[in-house]
Formats: sequence, structure tokens, C-alpha cells
Amino acid sequence: MYHLTFVIIVVTSSLAFAAEEKARGFDSPDAAFRAYITGAVMEDFDLMLSSLTRESKAYHIALSIFSARFLFGEDPAMQKALRDHGVPSTFDADEEGKQHDARLVDAILKIKNPGELMKKIADRHHELARQLAQSDSPGVASKRLTRKEQLAVISSYVLENVTVTGSSAPRMIGRS
Repeated sequence: MYHLTFVIIVVTSSLAFAAEEKARGFDSPDAAFRAYITGAVMEDFDLMLSSLTRESKAYHIALSIFSARFLFGEDPAMQKALRDHGVPSTFDADEEGKQHDARLVDAILKIKNPGELMKKIADRHHELARQLAQSDSPGVASKRLTRKEQLAVISSYVLENVTVTGSSAPRMIGRS
């Protein structure tokens, strides 16, 4: 009896884990678009990334890493965050072509908890902007939107004139 219970627990645990790892599906292009906009505005980067193709997800993650290295290259806390998430110190950029692009996407998608890493980068950006605003340095101050402002931004975007071909749709973003 104990062995059977253990087997059931192991099987159901692995099924739950596999379900969590499965890519999120959306009922419509509008649902995927809403997930992207909501995730971006609310800084829920896991939600935002869940609405993207593999290549688009890798692109967004790579942009975050690039901005972190550019803005916070010497910041020990950011360097630690990048290391903790498994970000390689360099990506091979010597090759060109589709095989190289596929290997680059694969390498970026191996980064652990990319949504969490993107959140850390955004938080550090907001902190740096706050410090610059306090020091009277010229530049744009960054403040987080209130919940009401976030909802207003999210609702101001609409998806129009979308044609779905296979499992993808062209970029058609409109703002009301």
C-alpha cells in the first residue's frame, strides 16, 4: 500500500509539473494580445512572455539583458542577478545564419526564471531613475503607474484587423 501511494504521488506530482511547464495557449489573438499588454504594463513579465513565440520571447529577454548590462554593467547586485539566472557572460556573435539564430534563441531560453530576472532589471531601472531625480541630474524621472493608470493604459490598446495564418498573426497593434 505504501508503494502504491508513493507511485501515485510521484506520477501526479510530475504531471502537475509538466502542466506548469506547458506553454500557455490563448483562445484568440485578442486574448494573447491582452496578456502581452497586461503583463508589460503591470510588470508581470511571466504573463507577458507567455503570449509570445519562442523567438519573440528570446528577443524580449535579450533586450532586457542588454539593457541591464548597458545601464548596470558595473553594479555588483545586477551582475549577481544575471549570474544567478544563468545568463552567460557572452553570446557567440561570430556566426551568422539560421542555425546561429536558432542556437542563440535556445541559449537565451535556457535562462532560469526570465520573468523574474526582467522584473529585477525593471526594479533596478526604477531605483536608478529615482536616485537620479533626487540628485538633480538631468534626465527623465521614472515613476511607476498607479493601479488606475495601469488599467487605463491597458484598456486604451485595441487589436484591429488581425488575420491569423497557422499559429501566428502579423503585428497589428492599434491604440484607441
